[in-house]
Amino acid sequence: SGIQSEGIETQQVQYHAVLQEVLFSIPLTHSFHVCFPFLECEQPTGGVKVSFLPPSQHQVLMESTVTLTCVVANAPLDVNVTWTQGKTHLQSGYGKTSATEPQEVISKLNVSTQDWKSGKEFFCLANHEDIPTPIGEKTFKRKVLNTKQPSVYLLLPSAEEMAAQQFVTLTCLVKDFAPKEIFVQWTVNDQLIDANKYRNTEMMADSEYLNYSMYSMLTLSVDEWNRRPSYSCVVGHERFPLKTLTRTVNKSSGKPSFVNLALVLMDTVNPCH
Repeated sequence: SGIQSEGIETQQVQYHAVLQEVLFSIPLTHSFHVCFPFLECEQPTGGVKVSFLPPSQHQVLMESTVTLTCVVANAPLDVNVTWTQGKTHLQSGYGKTSATEPQEVISKLNVSTQDWKSGKEFFCLANHEDIPTPIGEKTFKRKVLNTKQPSVYLLLPSAEEMAAQQFVTLTCLVKDFAPKEIFVQWTVNDQLIDANKYRNTEMMADSEYLNYSMYSMLTLSVDEWNRRPSYSCVVGHERFPLKTLTRTVNKSSGKPSFVNLALVLMDTVNPCH
């Protein structure tokens, strides 16, 4: 039994030594699973996958810390998740079950915005006794060579909407920007409007110039519009000198808009092929 115990200890030493080496030698942007000489090498049980959700652009631009989210799919609910940065251990523990995907476990890590923007690499490793080999992934903020400041236009309600006397729509058009990371919010009299009150479209890519465009629509009752408060579209992008740009309108700003938004976008964005 003494020989057997010594063998187990040797395996554990090998495990930690190899794990230490693997953690800091994985090629960038590659998923992997670690195979040790004393373990049977198999594909991860149940197709376990590790991926990331990026921090919100509002955090990146406006806050001192950002939240990195590691998503482990098809894993046991008590999977252990370890975070490292370089050779520094940052955090270990059980992930939390996703509120929307029962088969996903989520682990979050708060890091300084400066570290994230500088391109430092953060590593997430999932490990469990039912997973033959640990599975991990790296994330980092990639450098973007093509950058362009957005153009922002705030369009008033259409004449048709005003005539119907039910609802009116304010449209914030954000054109020709790069990179695609951006945030758009609305305020009324400088107070933030709940995100459920407006809709932001998906990014539309210009395949020729590598730019992006999108728009946001805020729907109001005619009564809300007639009270004459000031509504503002707030756009955040890394190319703005002050991080954000604000466009403001109210009922007295001018006549209803006759701009055909579809035509504006067709003139701006080439369809992806």
